[in-house]
Amino acid sequence: MARKPKDKTSQAKIESNRRNAQQSTGPKTPEGKAVSRRNALKHGMTANPAIAMVEDPSHYESLLEALNAQIQPTNVFERDLVDQIASSLWRLQRAKRAETAATSIAVRAVPTDQAKIAAWRRRLEEDWHDRAFYVEEVRELDPAGKKKPRLRGEKPQYRERFRREGLRRLDNLWDELYADPYGLKALIAMLDELSEILFFRSYYLTPTQFQQIAWILGESADRIHANAESALEEEGLYFPYEKPWASRIDKILGAMREMRTVADGPDADDLIRLRREDLTRRYHHVMSVDAHQSKIDARNAALLPTKEVLDGVCRYENHARRQMKSAVETLALIRGLSVTTVMQRITVVDAGRGQSAQIDRIQVQKDQTLGTGAGADRAARMNNAASLN
Repeated sequence: MARKPKDKTSQAKIESNRRNAQQSTGPKTPEGKAVSRRNALKHGMTANPAIAMVEDPSHYESLLEALNAQIQPTNVFERDLVDQIASSLWRLQRAKRAETAATSIAVRAVPTDQAKIAAWRRRLEEDWHDRAFYVEEVRELDPAGKKKPRLRGEKPQYRERFRREGLRRLDNLWDELYADPYGLKALIAMLDELSEILFFRSYYLTPTQFQQIAWILGESADRIHANAESALEEEGLYFPYEKPWASRIDKILGAMREMRTVADGPDADDLIRLRREDLTRRYHHVMSVDAHQSKIDARNAALLPTKEVLDGVCRYENHARRQMKSAVETLALIRGLSVTTVMQRITVVDAGRGQSAQIDRIQVQKDQTLGTGAGADRAARMNNAASLN
């Protein structure tokens, strides 16, 4: 049976295929090109080890060219050994860069003054809103205010309550705050922000903010929860100056909130100003030369790599050194030279003038060994270039 011939592709289809092909021109970004350049990679044993994302592959190529010019391999086996030496040297340089980068990250990670102040602010806010839930049995009270005993066969009733443990911690925190300059700075910043709301936007002052101002001015924070008479007040949603047990500070701040004048004694502005001066004086007393020296000591301590970083760098360097030692010993054995002679030819130089100068020196030595006059001329040019630099 005769095979049916294939239909010939029309000219319109050919033109359409050509237009579609123009839509796919490969990667355009440096990152995409760095990935696509490895599409033809078979095993990668002789590939460029430079990571294009953080390293310049051209620098490795310059290193390899310099080593080839210094050692001058004569066959495939020697070229493979030169590749191993170049790869080992590159990895040794990478280990140094990695150690420097890790140390730089550790130094930058040392908390700054602003970070320490922000940490204190978070701690104060967390303590203010911290609470511990517990279950309480509900029983009637006798005229003396004590709970009546439960009758026989009566089922107990419970309700969920909570205790604001953070308020007690705040009342016991003053010694630690006075000893830490960053804690004092956090208190000053809180007092400035809250007093600005009290003086210029008192209508928006919340009960919590009112209680925080009173606490900074010297009142107890735990009294907010201890004197609560309802579940809503246990949450702290009330102004203390409205209560019969309100203190002198509560009444002065309440008068400021309601735009009333105080009959006698200092007003809210005087209380806040005096308290801010006291905190500032304490801050300057604590923030002495020792505190400044402690910041310097913390950064100096970060210069020492961590155990994990140091272990990783040492293992990486040792592996690269063993690989290079093996390649050098093999190359010396093939050429009938000593390892010292081969190592003298392996001089890592930068690209550009330094690399060409090193190659010129090797060529001068060869010319002088052969007794040619080119060596003297080349040596004279090198001396002139060095005098110009």
